[in-house]
Amino acid sequence: MGARRLVGGRLGLVMAAGVFVSACAGTSAPAVEAPAAIEAATADVATPAPATPSPSVSTSPDASAAVTVDFGEVGVTPRDSRVTVHSFGPSERSVAPPAGASWQEIDLEWCLPPTIVSDITVGNIRYELNLELSDGATIEPEAEADSPDEVYASEGTFSANDCVRGALVFAVPAGATAEHLLLVGPNGGMRWSLA
Repeated sequence: MGARRLVGGRLGLVMAAGVFVSACAGTSAPAVEAPAAIEAATADVATPAPATPSPSVSTSPDASAAVTVDFGEVGVTPRDSRVTVHSFGPSERSVAPPAGASWQEIDLEWCLPPTIVSDITVGNIRYELNLELSDGATIEPEAEADSPDEVYASEGTFSANDCVRGALVFAVPAGATAEHLLLVGPNGGMRWSLA
């Protein structure tokens, strides 16, 4: 996979987790409430991840009701971001995967709509996405980047009309079959086929 690509984007530190959740997944908060949402989200973002990640698997009963976007097609989120899954397969991370799992990655392109008013931290996209397995279980993406290609585990930012493309990595349990990339959250309701 090629190196990360930011089109018109800026790299830097921005604590915009609360803004991102409302920008990409659903309801907009009034402008006067944004600082409180950002402060609350900042505490969660600052929590360090464990040195040896383990797959976080849960079930998602509402995933079957989600709108499905075909592999390679552009899906438009409820907040008008344009999202494309370009490929899915093994990842060549240098860090060993958790016991009983293998690294798998999605080549994901996420483009923000022109209506976004604040910069969005690229790494916060991963909070809105899970890998859906054939048995309905879901896995959260890895939070620590192993290479510059893993942009969704980075702290870069992007703005209205910008696109980011790179690897979103998951620790998939042995014998499990990944079927979809799932948009989660109160207004998710979307998934992208992985084949």
